Amino acid sequence: MDKKTISAVLAQSPREAVIALAAEISGVRSVVLVKPAEKTLVMLKVREPVKRSLFYLGEVIATECLVEVDGKRGASVLMGDDAEKARAMAVLDATHTARFPEWQDLEMKIHELNEDARQRRAKEAALHRKTQVRFTIMEDRDGA
Repeated sequence: MDKKTISAVLAQSPREAVIALAAEISGVRSVVLVKPAEKTLVMLKVREPVKRSLFYLGEVIATECLVEVDGKRGASVLMGDDAEKARAMAVLDATHTARFPEWQDLEMKIHELNEDARQRRAKEAALHRKTQVRFTIMEDRDGA
């Protein structure tokens, strides 16, 4: 998995699961806070669905953090106000960057979190599909 995918999976995963994964590393490796988790504002960029053009919707609160795990830096930016989860994500980022031996086990667990999230999205989509309205166009029999 690449960093972008890992960050997306961790951001949508339950808070407790992400913190538990980082605790596995914190118990074995030296974790130093370089920049403690703090709130910031970031511009939210979205794509307009018709013309597919990008524009800024506005600002959202985010939490950013920078750590070092045994000398390797890791960073995270998380939408919302959750300092503990942002710190945990930064620890996991540093572990990924350093490719510590513990990473293989963590990567398998992140794959499981990704699969859980995919199943949750599929269930939610199925619920919405039941309420979907289908339109049919009725044509004039005279061809007009």
